[in-house]
Amino acid sequence: MQKDGWESDEDSVLWVELKSGRQEALEALFKRHNLHLFNYGINIVSDRELVKDAVQKVFLTLWRRRGQLAEARSVKAYLLSSVRRAIFEKMKRRKRRAKRNQTYLDEKSEFAFSIEDRLIQEEVSAERTEKLKNALRELTPARRRRCIYAFTTGSPTGMSYLSAEVEGNSGSIGSIVFRAVEAYLNYIEASYLKEGSLNGKADQYWRAIRERAGINPNYMVTVNATDMQEEAEKDFAAYSAGELLSDKVLYNIRRERRSELMAEGMRYFDLKRWRALDQLKNDPHIVEGFKLWGPMQNWYDAGELVEPGEGGTPNVSSSAESDYLRPYRINLSDGNHVRNGYSWAYAHYLDPIAVEHFSITAGEESSNLESSIIYQNPGWPLQANAGAEQ
Repeated sequence: MQKDGWESDEDSVLWVELKSGRQEALEALFKRHNLHLFNYGINIVSDRELVKDAVQKVFLTLWRRRGQLAEARSVKAYLLSSVRRAIFEKMKRRKRRAKRNQTYLDEKSEFAFSIEDRLIQEEVSAERTEKLKNALRELTPARRRRCIYAFTTGSPTGMSYLSAEVEGNSGSIGSIVFRAVEAYLNYIEASYLKEGSLNGKADQYWRAIRERAGINPNYMVTVNATDMQEEAEKDFAAYSAGELLSDKVLYNIRRERRSELMAEGMRYFDLKRWRALDQLKNDPHIVEGFKLWGPMQNWYDAGELVEPGEGGTPNVSSSAESDYLRPYRINLSDGNHVRNGYSWAYAHYLDPIAVEHFSITAGEESSNLESSIIYQNPGWPLQANAGAEQ
């Protein structure tokens, strides 16, 4: 229940739980307020990295001093004030550091570090490293993992994937750029295609992937239970060059990749790499959603579901076509270019090269694109804004 613009019951409950040492409460507060605090900080100073660091410092300080926190009439106001204070402190510290560095450079511009200076630096570094190791040893295994993950992601709770924390390619905020499981899957597929069988390392990697997911590590159980005819109905990866795969092991390697890398933006690239879309040229794919025509249709009042051809504006696909809702078979007008399903052209495995590049490289005969030293990708014409030819 929201009390007003500055105070909420949920914040108050989380604040009390944080004071009692419940880490989940800190995570919840961070998720609720991080983006708002970041936007507030940007209005104070345009340095995005400084603002991110200030927000993180506030939540880290809350956790370290959770036992000393007082009651807060408005958690939101408290956080805003804390972020503002943290930003000003960082700006002052940055100015002092810049002044100190300039003074040092002025005084030491012609001075090289001595051996004694380097030895002192090494001793200080070693001392700090030992202190960090000792501090980590005192943590429980779970908190130690969370601390390491927090350092990796740049989030005080180690759980943030907010866009504000992963923008840019530099700064103090870390982000995962390559997962070990992707390397495992790459090796499994590449070694199997090269050798025609699964070697010991591929077997080890595949079992490790399944064990982590909590399923039977013996992947051959799944392979032996695979019915390629059934898989072909719902999975494009069951095909290569328009032909249904007969190799169940290869198909299950592809399926493992689909399951493990779901929603990570690799599926379309994989389907093109496997040439798994040829069959759509002659057999377009019609997208289907949930099963509407069955018990679920009774959830709707009479006349609420309007099929094409019944009069009025249709809002569902025809029950005569499929028991499942077909979203692109509701509007059957000529303006709906995918009403008959998604098809494919062989040329789409590669993107076309822009016509301007042919004009630039055609030399003196810039009007004759055929004279260019480069050539167009297969299936694409040399005319601008033209579709694939095959």
